Amino acid sequence: MIPFLIFMLGLAFGSFAGVLVTRSIKDESIIKPNSYCPKCNTPLKIWHNIPLLSFILLKGKCGICNKKIGVFYPLVEFLGGIIFLSVYFKVGLSFHFLFVSLTFIILLSMSFVDLKTKHAPDSLNLIAFCMAMLSAFFGSNSFFETPITPFLFLIRFQDAFVMSGFLLFLKFIVEFFLKKEALGEADILVVGTLGAMLGLKFAMIALFFAALFSILPSFFIKQQTGDEQMPFIPFLALGAFVVYLFGQNIDHFLKVMYAI
Repeated sequence: MIPFLIFMLGLAFGSFAGVLVTRSIKDESIIKPNSYCPKCNTPLKIWHNIPLLSFILLKGKCGICNKKIGVFYPLVEFLGGIIFLSVYFKVGLSFHFLFVSLTFIILLSMSFVDLKTKHAPDSLNLIAFCMAMLSAFFGSNSFFETPITPFLFLIRFQDAFVMSGFLLFLKFIVEFFLKKEALGEADILVVGTLGAMLGLKFAMIALFFAALFSILPSFFIKQQTGDEQMPFIPFLALGAFVVYLFGQNIDHFLKVMYAI
């Protein structure tokens, strides 16, 4: 019963993530106006806005104008449910679970905005960082066997700045030699968020996975469009999510491989 309720809560926050994406792109307030159809701009009723269920019952169409609304909204809602459920199975029900889940929800929103516009709002970036710091404040002794100490919050704050500083230095070096922009400013703060949530060691691993995940898509897009600028936040978010869920296994594999 609890996993089902957690999944439903994730769907609700996934729906909110969809609102963040669309309104960030349009530069609209997330408070006003109320939810409306993206096709006819008519305000939606409550029963038109039930996460995932409304899309299924209305067969992917607006309940007012009957036009197709696309799979973006149910996709984001479903991913929100998966995020909450995955983190719950990882660490159980706690404040740490809540703030980690919210961090990934914001990163999910930023990922879609970055894919659409190739930038991410500073407001979402700062909220993600704050959520990550709160997750460190509450800690979790089931997350990578991290001991809960009064200094964990300060250590993660330090890790965040080290990660951001590292990426800023890397950005300077790459741009100096390539003579073109290599990383966005938003990416630097996102990496800081990873440091706050995962700690220095696992944030570095997440950064490696992000770079690994981005290789084929970057090559494909360059071949198809000639565009060398690839949104990196989606890969940072995916790398962080993979490392958060499977960090212990990855760490064990690395220790065995390199006999650390």
